[in-house]
Amino acid sequence: MKPFKFSLQRLLNYKENVLDKEKNTLAALRAEQRRVVDQIEYTETQYSRLSNEIRRISSKGVLAIDVQQIQYKVDACTYRLRELEVEKEAIDARVEEQLQIVLELIKENKQLDKLKDRQLEEYRMEEVRENSEIISEFVSRTLICEKTV
Repeated sequence: MKPFKFSLQRLLNYKENVLDKEKNTLAALRAEQRRVVDQIEYTETQYSRLSNEIRRISSKGVLAIDVQQIQYKVDACTYRLRELEVEKEAIDARVEEQLQIVLELIKENKQLDKLKDRQLEEYRMEEVRENSEIISEFVSRTLICEKTV
């Protein structure tokens, strides 16, 4: 009997390559998402530090220009946080979309794997049947040879 060969192996290999590519894309998007989150956390820390600085120096009675300079930095942080939040929402949507693509490809690959398993099981059953026929034929020949001798 010839060795088992899955009839859709080329398709399965192609789908696995596509899945790997899409997983890499998802990993890159998640890295970008993490970068944006890190920037948000850093900017929030900066905003908090600057706000505390304004309160601290305001209580000491400093020049308005000094407070205004720090307030300008606080406003820049606020603006940057808004930008980052918009960027985060966009990247979150792209990550979710890419995740759905990856999940769909995983589902398709599992279906092909199940089909391969079924074909392999059928092959093994056919192999067992063929082997039992060979054994049966051998036993029959042996018995016939013994009777004729």
